[in-house]
Amino acid sequence: MKTVTAAAADEGTSSPASGSRAMPPDVWEQLLDECTVLTNCNFGQAILHELGDVLLEQSYFPSPLARQYFQNYRLMLALEWQAQLATGIEDRKAYGDMFEGKHMILNCKSATMPVFSLGTALKAEDREFLANVQFREDDCVLLRPFEEQRSSDEAERKCFVGVVTSVKSDGVNFNVNVRLASGEGAKHADILTCRRFKLYYLTPAVTHDRMVEALRSLTMHRMPISVSGCFC
Repeated sequence: MKTVTAAAADEGTSSPASGSRAMPPDVWEQLLDECTVLTNCNFGQAILHELGDVLLEQSYFPSPLARQYFQNYRLMLALEWQAQLATGIEDRKAYGDMFEGKHMILNCKSATMPVFSLGTALKAEDREFLANVQFREDDCVLLRPFEEQRSSDEAERKCFVGVVTSVKSDGVNFNVNVRLASGEGAKHADILTCRRFKLYYLTPAVTHDRMVEALRSLTMHRMPISVSGCFC
């Protein structure tokens, strides 16, 4: 803490984070969030560490120390979240059809980037899966195109992290809307024509989101406009 305090004091006197080189904290957080959900997990982690050196705009914080505290702990939360998601992503890439990586196969009802509307009539194996996994809004999932006619490693390993935006199940039918969490999907426009997907459950996001919101409330005296809606 002494090191952080000294560094913050030096920056506050000799190099205030209010110049043209400083980045608004909401833009910085959006970059963090994009990196945490990349399916190229090693690349995402490397960029997160690079983002730790970015200078944040001081005007959103009551003091240089508050800014430094926010930046240090927000980066730590992002790295922890990325590691948690990466474990699930890599497990499901390698063992997607086994053990806890069991999935549902859903039909694509509509797709307008980045939102996919999926559904299926529940089968016995689906009911068994849903007995152990309850999908809720804001849960993180892994979406993988299901193409029975293709068996190449590339087709099998293409997948995207998504966030559940709505879910409905009446015991007969299951419907879920998933928003892709990163821009990776834009590089694979062919997924808009995919008619079936495998859906894997990753993890709930509520605990991470609440910690991020608490950190903002503790350290910021002026919230960026984009924080009116949660972007974590």
